[in-house]
Amino acid sequence: WISGNSDAAIDGLASKLPHYSAYSYLAFEGGEPVNVASGRWTVAASPLSRAVTQPDGCSVIEATRAALAPRTALAVPE
Repeated sequence: WISGNSDAAIDGLASKLPHYSAYSYLAFEGGEPVNVASGRWTVAASPLSRAVTQPDGCSVIEATRAALAPRTALAVPE
């Protein structure tokens, strides 16, 4: 959601928001606007995350990414 109390504030947000894509929430103040708060919400029960518990309960093992099988291109540029 985006909310503002003036056209100048909304115009300022339009130029600043693309630079803050890593954050879950932002708060700006003034017509410039100035960032006064930002942060990330914690992920809870997302189907895109998986908690990995090791047998000893403490160690962390870095997971290796699976590789996709090579395939032929759908189109060949001429």
